[in-house]
Amino acid sequence: MSDKYVDPENFSEIMDQIKTLPTLGDVIKLSFELFPAWIVDYIDDYCPDYPHLKENWQAICTTKSVSPLKIILVDEIIFDDDHKLIKIFCEILTLLGFSVRRSSELMKCTVCDRAIPIFAIYNALKRENITVPAKWSSKCSEC
Repeated sequence: MSDKYVDPENFSEIMDQIKTLPTLGDVIKLSFELFPAWIVDYIDDYCPDYPHLKENWQAICTTKSVSPLKIILVDEIIFDDDHKLIKIFCEILTLLGFSVRRSSELMKCTVCDRAIPIFAIYNALKRENITVPAKWSSKCSEC
């Protein structure tokens, strides 16, 4: 596992700071200050060829009474005792309406910039009998 995003020594102080941040922008700014390379990109929506991705995102947002905002692609998602801040940032962003995903799992459609699973994830979804297009493509079928 990566050492890039290990919790800093002042973890408790940062947690106290997070609790007092007034806006979403402040949360994202703090994540950039602590882990400058963690957030890789933002995407507006999922490709309609993979409706389950948007449905899952919408379901999570509905349970939290928020609207879907954007997909945030991050370098890594690590849930262990050495990376508690990464987990907390993921949880906060998800609670606010973001879909936080690894940049190694999704790519942008080459035409419309919506999120498409990379080929390996496409194959994994297909093996799990999740409805996917008959053939993987780097662009949405409607593009």
